[in-house]
Amino acid sequence: MDGDTFQFVGSKVSHCIAKQSTHLQDPISMEDCLMVTLRFLATGESFSRFQFSTRIPQCTISKIIPETCKATYETMKDEFLKVPTTKNEWKGITKESEEKCGVYNTIGIMDGKHVRITCPQNGGSPHFNYKSYKRIVLFALVDANYVFMYIDAGTDGRIGDAGVYAKSALRRCLIERTILKVRNDQKLANANISVPYVVLADDAFTLSYNVMKLCPLANITKGEKIFNYGLSRGRQMVEAILVF
Repeated sequence: MDGDTFQFVGSKVSHCIAKQSTHLQDPISMEDCLMVTLRFLATGESFSRFQFSTRIPQCTISKIIPETCKATYETMKDEFLKVPTTKNEWKGITKESEEKCGVYNTIGIMDGKHVRITCPQNGGSPHFNYKSYKRIVLFALVDANYVFMYIDAGTDGRIGDAGVYAKSALRRCLIERTILKVRNDQKLANANISVPYVVLADDAFTLSYNVMKLCPLANITKGEKIFNYGLSRGRQMVEAILVF
């Protein structure tokens, strides 16, 4: 992270995490709180190791990091993790998907990222997966500009991407048709065919009215190949943004 970005994030969270000085001691600065939090998120080092490199006690670090993470989310979610709420915003997303991927009526691309973790004490087997390590799932919906619109983080690693989607608020909104402030179906350009607005997904998900995935490769037609190419281009966006 460059200096300008660090200062930008600091300006957003400073009023939430800055502490006043007392006659007993000076508080840990906002910059140090943010630095420790970013280092933890980037490296995953334990609090006990951080106390030696930062000279901040472990008990204090264990309070700083959750507090700073919460402040970052609360102050920046409406600007950087925003679900469209108007008809024009949703139509703008479908237009960008059409221009960049060649797919129509697409309101986003979804996928899950399985993140390796150190299992919490008494965590048991919920985080254990078939690859014999512990993990949690980060599930996301992004648009054609690599922007997050929806996330679901922290599901046990034993549950696959489709399982996370099945219990998510995103699926419920799609089924109830409440996520869109536009008509449920829209006519394709230069065609008198009405099709639903859809989310692009991979083969881990079940094909449904509002979830579109690749056509089977067996006996595939030319038109289906073209469709698969466009859908694959769209899926590359969510895969790229979840790689870390």
